[in-house]
Amino acid sequence: MQQKQNRSKLLTSLVLSALALVALWKASTTFVGTPSSSQVPTHSRSLTDHQVALRARGGARGGGPDIDAWIAEVCTGGGGEPTGAMKEYIMKWFWPAADPFTGRGGAAPGKKDHKKVFEILKDAVAKGPDFVRGSSSAGFASVNGETTGVDGSPYTWVVGSMTPGGMFLMVTREFPGGKQVRPLFACKIGEEEKMWSSLNWDIVNKRLDITAGLNLEPVEGVKQR
Repeated sequence: MQQKQNRSKLLTSLVLSALALVALWKASTTFVGTPSSSQVPTHSRSLTDHQVALRARGGARGGGPDIDAWIAEVCTGGGGEPTGAMKEYIMKWFWPAADPFTGRGGAAPGKKDHKKVFEILKDAVAKGPDFVRGSSSAGFASVNGETTGVDGSPYTWVVGSMTPGGMFLMVTREFPGGKQVRPLFACKIGEEEKMWSSLNWDIVNKRLDITAGLNLEPVEGVKQR
């Protein structure tokens, strides 16, 4: 009789131990399972926020240039028509060669011509790759001549590039930093009028001498135009 009671106690103890092990195993698998969004470590959430911020600035290139700050620097003026060297370069590269000038009996650009060619540049910035340049020497292009001129970022750029014939202008939608060119001004696609109304042409003209590095920082280079 005593032996039967001992066996019963032993069996009960084994069953309870087994149940305890099953409960422990379930608890451990729940702990190491896929975490909910509230369980994501703080540093992981911060990294995601950082990536979103960089994407809003045009993407992480060379450590992440602050494109918006670079744009804000040149949008500190009153807009209006181009002045200084930019006025002449826009006429040189965006004027349709097939159209006659109205100044000096057709021998030189007149005031109406400068207004007209500025509208052509505006059209190129607004339309991007859909711009049709016709007989103009410049228009929408690739920074390095090897791509479509579109990299998927939300910005349109007006860029200068030194050539054997002097300063060349183009419109592009690819990031120009670190490509041996001179970014002059830019805007987010769809915010063209906001840019035109606040451009500081004095700063734009100064940027004609500045080659930009990977983060849009000034890089020493040839300053001839």
